[in-house]
Amino acid sequence: MRIGITGISGSLGTALTARLVEAGIGPIIGITRDEFKAETIGNRYGGVGGQVRCMVVSEGINNTSKLTEVFRGCDTLIHCAALKRISGSVYAAEEMMQTNVVGTMSVLHAATAAGIGKVLVISSDKAVEPCNLYGATKMVAEGLAVQQNSFSYPRGCRIAVARYGNVAGSRGSVIPLWKEQFARGEMLAVTHMEMVRFMITMNQAVEFIMACLFSMRGGEIMLPILPSARMYDVALAICGDASRIKMLNQLRPGGEKLSEIMVSQEEPVRTVQRTLQGGFGGPIDAYMVLPSHRSWSSEPYPGKLVPPGFTYRSDTNSLWLTANELKEVVQG
Repeated sequence: MRIGITGISGSLGTALTARLVEAGIGPIIGITRDEFKAETIGNRYGGVGGQVRCMVVSEGINNTSKLTEVFRGCDTLIHCAALKRISGSVYAAEEMMQTNVVGTMSVLHAATAAGIGKVLVISSDKAVEPCNLYGATKMVAEGLAVQQNSFSYPRGCRIAVARYGNVAGSRGSVIPLWKEQFARGEMLAVTHMEMVRFMITMNQAVEFIMACLFSMRGGEIMLPILPSARMYDVALAICGDASRIKMLNQLRPGGEKLSEIMVSQEEPVRTVQRTLQGGFGGPIDAYMVLPSHRSWSSEPYPGKLVPPGFTYRSDTNSLWLTANELKEVVQG
């Protein structure tokens, strides 16, 4: 399998690369804008001509012709590259649009032109009923990915989306920040007592992505079945002392929700539950949102329609991490 990864130097791209190399899958063709990171990643896996070939593209993912050249010959592409800092969008709104929306269009067009067989676009629960620019850009990216099948599918390129929650310990996430605050003897700053999030570890995210790649048919949005956790409890799992936690009782600039939604109010009528096969682990139970409009194929999607009144929210979730499980998550 010759596999391409956009955003290979990010937390997810790095974790995917390590697991793929461990499994003997390659060569891996990665894209980054950072020359130093490209060389570091390449050297880690054998240097020039090694299993991981990291390409520097100065325009990032906004150059369709360059991406087509880079990914020609790949049979699979994982699109991880994104700007995702909610507070950062206050000052980098245009760059976020260029990367998450225009960049995704470039990746999809390049993948179609390059003859790639499968493309998986990585999304976020923030894309569902978004309240900030990041979520809005990911919502648009999902729509672009699904509907590109109208043009890519007849040319042999299937495109699907993986949508999931917060990756515990990923770069820029709150867990590393709280660990640093704790190590310095500072108070852990929690934005709101009622803030609840879906939680997934990096290993689980990688396994889910690979299962999506093996199971996808094109046009679907796949969601893992995840547990929830109150962010106050996550902070408590790190410091072990409620007196070390400072409640801010305010949300971050840029737009933030108290609880996350994984399936919108409109989506349950076209959401099924199914088991994903393949990947690095065993079968994975998941939800799958089917496209609202489909012109590219009549091949049926597997799965059982969710019951009437179905919701998938972090605050009303049926699965919750226990105190011991939270300690395991924060320990990495």
